[in-house]
Amino acid sequence: LGGLLLFGGFTLPGFTPEPIEAPSLHVNPWVVGAVTAGLTATVVLFLKSIAAARTAGTSAPTTPTSLVGQMGIVTAALAPEGAVHLRGEEWHAVSDSGEPIAEGEEVLVSSSAGLTLKVFKSPLPHEDADEGSPEVEPA
Repeated sequence: LGGLLLFGGFTLPGFTPEPIEAPSLHVNPWVVGAVTAGLTATVVLFLKSIAAARTAGTSAPTTPTSLVGQMGIVTAALAPEGAVHLRGEEWHAVSDSGEPIAEGEEVLVSSSAGLTLKVFKSPLPHEDADEGSPEVEPA
């Protein structure tokens, strides 16, 4: 609307402006329409992505007590304190047994104290993509 009013030469009914000695500037109405459509599409996609991001997570807020029993990955070695990546978030963690746990190990949350999780090394073996796959010899 601003582009059309600024460059479209529109006037109010019954109003005749005095001529101004200036160069005549015009913008094609199709250009104004194309820019408007592009900006509208960008804003709509932006708002849709915001709405999707707000609804994408879990249905309930993540609290330390809701993480008990969940598996996580150590991101900063626990000796005995460090960090664990769990459900898309970084958490401060302490080794439950006091023994160090290396970075990249899978851990299980046993309890929480405030915002600190108490974890222990997962009893399940860590599965690598290469392990367990049969080797095929060329014919």
